[in-house]
Amino acid sequence: MADSNSSAAPQTPEYYVGSFPAPGLRQIVRHITGHREDGKAHFLASDHGEHYRFMGENKAVANIIYSTRETPVNLNEDVDVEKARQEEPPFHYRNGSLVRMIDFGPGVESPFHRSLTIDYGIVIEGVFGLTLDSGEMRIMRQGDVCVQRATAHKWKNITGNETMPGRMMWILLDAEELSCDGTKPSCRSCTRLKVECVYRMQTDEIRQELDGTRDRESTYAELFELLKVMSDEDAAETLRRLRSGMDAASILSHVKNGQLLIQLSLSADTTRRYEFPYISVIPSHLVIPGNMYLDSLLSHATLPASALHAIRETGNPSATAEQIAQGETVDQNPDTSDYHITYLVPYHAARMVEPIVDKIKARPWTRVISDDQLLRRLICAYFYYPHPCGPFIQKDLFLKDMAAGRTRFCTPLLVNAMLSLAIQSALDVPDRSKMWLFESLSYRFMAEARRLWDIESCKESSIPTIQAAMIISYTTTNNGMDQVGALPEWYGEVWMQYPHTPTRNRLHVGHKLQAEVQLRHIMNELGIMMFGDSPRPLTIDQIVGTKKKLDNWKDSLPECLQPKNLVFPVHLSLHVQYQQLVMGFMQIVLKSEHKDSPQILGACSGKAPETVRNEAKIMLETIMRLYYTRHNFEFYDPWIAFALTAIGNAIVADLAEGSDSDPQIKAGYRSTLILAAQGLSKQARNYHVSRLLAIQLQKAMRPEDLQLVQTHTVASHVEDDEQALIAEHSDSLWPIPGLAVMNEDPERTRLKNLIAGVQDLDLQSA
Repeated sequence: MADSNSSAAPQTPEYYVGSFPAPGLRQIVRHITGHREDGKAHFLASDHGEHYRFMGENKAVANIIYSTRETPVNLNEDVDVEKARQEEPPFHYRNGSLVRMIDFGPGVESPFHRSLTIDYGIVIEGVFGLTLDSGEMRIMRQGDVCVQRATAHKWKNITGNETMPGRMMWILLDAEELSCDGTKPSCRSCTRLKVECVYRMQTDEIRQELDGTRDRESTYAELFELLKVMSDEDAAETLRRLRSGMDAASILSHVKNGQLLIQLSLSADTTRRYEFPYISVIPSHLVIPGNMYLDSLLSHATLPASALHAIRETGNPSATAEQIAQGETVDQNPDTSDYHITYLVPYHAARMVEPIVDKIKARPWTRVISDDQLLRRLICAYFYYPHPCGPFIQKDLFLKDMAAGRTRFCTPLLVNAMLSLAIQSALDVPDRSKMWLFESLSYRFMAEARRLWDIESCKESSIPTIQAAMIISYTTTNNGMDQVGALPEWYGEVWMQYPHTPTRNRLHVGHKLQAEVQLRHIMNELGIMMFGDSPRPLTIDQIVGTKKKLDNWKDSLPECLQPKNLVFPVHLSLHVQYQQLVMGFMQIVLKSEHKDSPQILGACSGKAPETVRNEAKIMLETIMRLYYTRHNFEFYDPWIAFALTAIGNAIVADLAEGSDSDPQIKAGYRSTLILAAQGLSKQARNYHVSRLLAIQLQKAMRPEDLQLVQTHTVASHVEDDEQALIAEHSDSLWPIPGLAVMNEDPERTRLKNLIAGVQDLDLQSA
């Protein structure tokens, strides 16, 4: 049950709770009944309640509906009614009861906590995620009930993909305390239940008051320590906020979430590994001879040592349980002492190191924002996330001119185009994928870029104008408008630094760009052969030649891009593209009359084309799992959505065919399907195309698979008031990955046709 220690996820500054109900939720009415003198029932009151408590930096509010102080309750003389009205209760009454309703702002999340009562939690409005300290998680929707039996847990409001408020109600009844005798360091009962051992020597009321005092003291102490290490500019801004009346907890959250300093929560978590859904190990269908990605440094540094041991010994990653049952002990955690920090810490925990960024200011480059700190953060986000995927500008020349106020390599048009893309990497900006919302920063930056584009397009072309055109095209394409973004008319090294380490690390943008250009060259040659002026089936020589080029590309990759050494998301994404190309190409070969030709078998190292295609599918899923377990799918990467859609649609087909009856294989398939749906939902917060793909994938699932998936992630749907806007802003010719085949008519699988009947996309009403 959420309590007054709840903390909110970063929210839009406009969403604050000043009373009950929270903005966006309807007022509730409490009806209290009693007896008249003649013994007949009547309504004593119909009101809204008396006791409110604001929580989570005023992003949530609790309303005490009713409380009693004893069991059984004394109903005579309406004593209980007067007590409930006059006395604001603590978190619970000994031998009593309490009904609490809490309105949560969008995305608000509580910390882990454990109540001393048995709680019946009911979702009144919205969708909530309930996570236990074991890592288990469930999605609760309107009408769902949870019985909390003094277990450690946390809540998160995920209504509308964390864009809408939600409401829950809890009924708290007193319970016997978990037996604790104060034995240090932990008593047997608390050890068995795996809960923090707390030997209470004080009453609830005194303890709560003391905890509140300590929390406030801790907030002030932490803010004071941060002031000592802030820059003069940051310290002055913090003092200004204090003097304006902003509470210390909100300022502290702003400092951390605004990344004025390295976020301590990420810095301390130097061995973070993300757990796979449904089953926690690598699925057995991915364990095949020659899977080079399972023998990579990232695999060894990230996957549990027990799973790697089981794979080596038995070829079965789930064999660990049997080994333990037989008395064998295998360390669950990988030995991290021999690995570079880049293999041990998520990519998003590091930051770009570029001192010149501290010199740039918002004016005169953009009129959309005036906050210099926000501008610097977004510029760094651009070079850290989307830039390696499409390095359209020379970073060093751009930043030097921006800091110096020169316009040879930096112009307002280019800056606003970059910011329109960078804002989609800012996780604390809600609705960043909805570029049609005129109040959003995504819309405002793009609108300003288009205004400046109209002016610059009348002048002589310049390098920044050409670069801005590429970025605008790239941004519109990733947001479902590639027909608009395609206008028919190089790079500086990025250095990064991880927490608690003095060394800087290269992102190897140059090597990645060169390899990507070479791969695109192969793709273009294949496209010309298949879709040129006189398209015809591929000949044996063309098939063999293309397969050799693909093999040579992989074998000639520089050391930092070899499968053994992959670690950064942008490098993993390069291999994602390669494996998808191999899958698509071998699908063409399978439909060719030459598929059994000795020359083709020779080009495939003696393997049948179908085997090569299946191996590429396995490699692709392995890469995506390694990507997720180290870095998660939450941060901006446009290639993730297409790979996850291809994998997800392939799994949907495998499950529908029922080709494998092995329960372990099926469990692996379902784990992959959940992972794909979760990844698409996370990327949908960053760019619009991923939202459409998430809807498509969930629509393609069988009802039983969809039901399972929606216990682990939010249903992908379109709100009623968004249908027309989404249809207007979804003009994409891209074929849906996993459904389209290279040499077939792509019209039926084009993404824009998916939303032609957008009113049918709402899965919750289907």
